[in-house]
Amino acid sequence: MLISVFLIGSAVVFFLLSLTGFVSPARAVAPLELSSASVSARNEIRANYGGMHLAMGLSLSMAGWMPQYAVAGLWLEAVFLAGLLLGRVISMMTDGKPSRVMMGITWFEVIALLACGVVYYLANV
Repeated sequence: MLISVFLIGSAVVFFLLSLTGFVSPARAVAPLELSSASVSARNEIRANYGGMHLAMGLSLSMAGWMPQYAVAGLWLEAVFLAGLLLGRVISMMTDGKPSRVMMGITWFEVIALLACGVVYYLANV
């Protein structure tokens, strides 16, 4: 039950991110110091912030509502977050420290990844 509630909450976050990515690509990336000026840029933003986040939201939602997929959904979220964090760490090592907004996003992802572990542990104690 705990894993399911966590996954549904995570799905809502992914759905909200996807909505912003689809509806307003400029708004989705403005805090990140990225430009949505070209058609190609908006295409990429809608694909990643819209489509990919929608797919994650749907996957986590399904896993949250179907108990037989709950643990797989939790692992999916953990691996996704770990991949994001790996990219951020590599960037920090090669490019330097990003903006405060990006550091805030990074810490949010760290906390979410740790929460995946805590939820998994508590559900199996």
